[in-house]
Amino acid sequence: MKKSDFEYFEGDKYDLPCFGFKIHISSTIDNYEYIFSLVKPYLCKYGIIFKYLKSKEIIKQNFSETESPTESGKFITIYPKNTEHCKDILEDLYRLIPNTAEGIYILSDRNYKDSDVIFYRYGCIVLDEDNLENGLPTLYGENGEKWQDYQRNYCDLPAWIDDIQEKQQIKSSYMSETYKVEALLKHSNGGNTYLASNKKLKKKVVIKESREHILCHNRVTK
Repeated sequence: MKKSDFEYFEGDKYDLPCFGFKIHISSTIDNYEYIFSLVKPYLCKYGIIFKYLKSKEIIKQNFSETESPTESGKFITIYPKNTEHCKDILEDLYRLIPNTAEGIYILSDRNYKDSDVIFYRYGCIVLDEDNLENGLPTLYGENGEKWQDYQRNYCDLPAWIDDIQEKQQIKSSYMSETYKVEALLKHSNGGNTYLASNKKLKKKVVIKESREHILCHNRVTK
């Protein structure tokens, strides 16, 4: 993604931290205008700093299988002033956006409660060259722990920072009980392809996943 892909709203121009929680609002190609009509007035009313993908063509690219998986679905990015501010915004948005609304799952984030649209992550907000180490924003804890912010395909939090919600619980599933992934064959925003083995039958298999709401052709989604 490029800075020119976004429209920026500076809000009340409050001071932002170098590191902190930020919020991402997801959507689909069918409901992004509706989601925007709910979220933008709220953010403007309370002077909250945010940015959003500024054109339909840029949105279609971001929602497509050719986009980077770590960037896809981040339709609106919201910058709270601190953790408490972030919690308040998350709860307000949770009440504002219907729970039935669908969105692309943002791989680098954690969804808020049971929402498919509201996500958040911890990371670099204001880039400071003094915090760069090997080109990556780097944060140190009180006991010398080190955490670096880079695009991951999973949600990651510094060990010494408390999450906004209770710790995520990894649930067992048919797929995890039956198959063991051995190698990545193809990487795609639309869904990866893996070499795996069936634990029960002791046979090799190929597993192809499909990411919901990702565009594979014009308005045709996965």
